[in-house]
Parts: sequence; C-alpha cells; structure tokens
Amino acid sequence: MTTAKEDEVTSSEEAATVDIRIESKEELVNTRLAQPVITSVSSEYTMQGLSLLPTENIYEFAAKLLFFAVRWARSIHSFLQLPYRDQTILLEESWSELFVLTAAQWSFPVDETTLVPVDLPMERREILLDKARRLRELLAKCAALRVDHSEYACLKAIVLFKAAFN
Repeated sequence: MTTAKEDEVTSSEEAATVDIRIESKEELVNTRLAQPVITSVSSEYTMQGLSLLPTENIYEFAAKLLFFAVRWARSIHSFLQLPYRDQTILLEESWSELFVLTAAQWSFPVDETTLVPVDLPMERREILLDKARRLRELLAKCAALRVDHSEYACLKAIVLFKAAFN
C-alpha cells in the first residue's frame, strides 16, 4: 500500500509524461514543436537531436520545459492545498532550479553557439556563452549520475518546498 506522499512523487512522473511517441530522429527534426516533444518515461529516445532545430524552437522547447515544471508542481496534492499566494511564492523562488532539473530529466540539448545570438556586443555575448556552457556542463553532470524519474521527482519536491520566504 502506498502512502499519500509516495502517490505525490509517483504522480509527478505521470504529470511529466505526454502521450506522443517519436519514431525517429528525422521525424523530430521535421517537427516544428507544435506539440510537446517529451515522450513517455519508458521511451528509449532522449531528444538529443533537438540541437538541429532552429533557435526559436529551442526557446519554445525551453518554455515548454518550464511549463511542465509548473504543471508538475500543480500535480502535487500538498502544493495545491497551500493558498494561491504561497504557491506563487514557492514557484517564483524555485522556478530556475525546477527548470534545470526538468531540463536534465529530459536531456535538454544546450549548444552555446545556437542559443547565443552573434549580433550581441562581444562582452554580453561572452557572458551568455559562459552561462550556456555552465548549463551544458551541469546537465552533463546530471546525465552522468543517471538519475531516474522518481529521483528527479524527489529532487524537484525538495527544491520546490525549500524556497525561502523573505
């Protein structure tokens, strides 16, 4: 028998699962991301072909990852029991960490040269290139840890509920 807390964690996997199956990388490259690309947990495909997509699609996919992180949070019964203002504060305080964990969970590809526009002033471009490189390295470290979806759910719950109130 599972407890309510275990149900919350496992339901986070279900909330992050979309019923779209990608048959091949070519099919993914031809998709303009009109629909979410995240496949089911049992799929062997990890979206590494996304670096071939135009920059605006990478941004759109990043926005969808953030949307999935918020949707995941809203699937947790304890989170929904909080007043709306408290939910908002928790999400405001933790959105960036939730995004990184969700990006790591779904193998979000980071290619600095694709993400950072070439027409930026050199100083600003170098700062953004460094941040994108650090994000890529962080996601690679997460991938090397081979964290499973249940562990990601636990990490995201810790990040969400640890947010400090000012």
